Amino acid sequence: LYSIMSSSMFASLLLCCCLIRPILSTGVDFLPPTQEPVEIFVGRCYDYNYVYKKSYNCTQLGELFQTVVNTDTPESHMALIEAANISSEADRYLFWSGVGPASNTTDVVHRLSLSYPDRYYTLEDSLLGSCMNGLYWCNATAPVCTDTTLSPIWRTLSITFAKSTLGNWSALLYGSYRNGSIFRDLEVSSIDPARSGAITIMVIPRGDERCHSGSFVELDQELATRFPNQTATCVDDPDQVFYLLCASNFYSETCIEYQHIVGAGCDRFSNSSVAALSLGMGVLGVVIGALFMWCVRRQGYTVI
Repeated sequence: LYSIMSSSMFASLLLCCCLIRPILSTGVDFLPPTQEPVEIFVGRCYDYNYVYKKSYNCTQLGELFQTVVNTDTPESHMALIEAANISSEADRYLFWSGVGPASNTTDVVHRLSLSYPDRYYTLEDSLLGSCMNGLYWCNATAPVCTDTTLSPIWRTLSITFAKSTLGNWSALLYGSYRNGSIFRDLEVSSIDPARSGAITIMVIPRGDERCHSGSFVELDQELATRFPNQTATCVDDPDQVFYLLCASNFYSETCIEYQHIVGAGCDRFSNSSVAALSLGMGVLGVVIGALFMWCVRRQGYTVI
C-alpha cells in the first residue's frame, strides 16, 4: 500500500512539474483572465465615443474582439484593426519603452499625453489601445493568461500604429534602448521615412545610459540610417517629465527617486527660476511703494 501511495504521489508531482514548466518558461506571470473582457471592451468603446466625440460602431468592434479572444489568429487581429481604422495624428506621435523609477514609464508617458494633448498621442490614446489596455484573456492558442500588451494582437497593433505615423514624432525611453522592446524591435522599423518629420528622443538616464552613450549609440546609428533626411534630437532628463513627477508633491517618493536618478532636485528652482522670481518680487515691491506714495500725496498728506 505504501509503495502504491508513493508511486501515486510521485506521478502527481511529475504531472504538476510538466504542467508548470511551460508557464515558467514563458517568463510571464500566470494571471487570471479578466472577467467579461468583451463587455469591458465595448463599455470602453462607448466611453471613448463620448469623451472624444467619435462615432465608432462599438457593437461591431465588440463582436470582432470576441473573435480575437476566441481564436487569436492574425486574420482576426487585422479584421479588428482595420474596422477601428487608426487615423494619423500629425506631429503628435509619442512612443515609449522601459520601466521608470517609482512611477513607471507607462504612467509618466500617459500623464504626458494627458497634460499635453495637442503635442503627444500614444498607442494607448487610440481607440483599440484604450479599449484593450490591461485586459487579460486565455484561449486554446494561449493557455497562459497574459496582459494584452504581451499578446500577438498588441504587437500587430503597435506595427500598425507606427506605420500611421505622420510628421514629427517623439519617444520617451527609460534607462536604455533595450533589445526585445516593442519600440526597438517593431515600431522604429515600421515608421515610414517618407512620412516622418523631426524626431525627438527623451531619455530618463540610468547610470551611463543616456543620450549618445551606452545603448543609445545604437539608436543614433539606426535613426541616422533609417531617417537620413530627418533631424533627430536627444534630450536627457526632459523638464516636462520632471515637472509632471513633482507637480503634485515635490517631496513624494516618486519625485525624490527621480531627482536621485537624474541628479536633479532643488537646483531646478534655485538658480534661474528663483532669480527671476526674486527680481519680479522686487519690481512689484517698487511699483506698490510708488503707487502708495502717489496716493498719499494725492490726498494732501505730507510724507516725513
